[in-house]
Amino acid sequence: MRKFVERYLFPASLTYTLTVLCVAAVNMMLGAAQPDNSWLLQVFLFIWLIEGVDFLMDRWEFQSFSVYVTVEFIISYCIFLVVSYFGKWMTFDVRGIARTTVIYLLIFIGIHVYFRCRLKKEAREINDLLQERDER
Repeated sequence: MRKFVERYLFPASLTYTLTVLCVAAVNMMLGAAQPDNSWLLQVFLFIWLIEGVDFLMDRWEFQSFSVYVTVEFIISYCIFLVVSYFGKWMTFDVRGIARTTVIYLLIFIGIHVYFRCRLKKEAREINDLLQERDER
């Protein structure tokens, strides 16, 4: 259960929060109306779809981490475009797609940088504990 919370629940919660905050900030800058409750539910379901993709991708072998991230971005962005179209999240013109793509990419990069740093910190802590144990 702890692995599920750390690997899927926490990232989904963080992603949801960052997404809602980023969209609210962009809407405030553009003077647009804030999203309604159905949009919030759509975002929640979208993020869990992405977590499902992440769950499945964890079972595949990739040549490198960068290939993994690239494949994850392509799949998640395609899902995002489909959900955006049916949820009417954006206008499907060049400007709307460009603006939304930049926001999506920034959120995607931010989340991956955060979790990459977090994993490095955890690995460092584990190595320090192992080194302390070996020194005793």
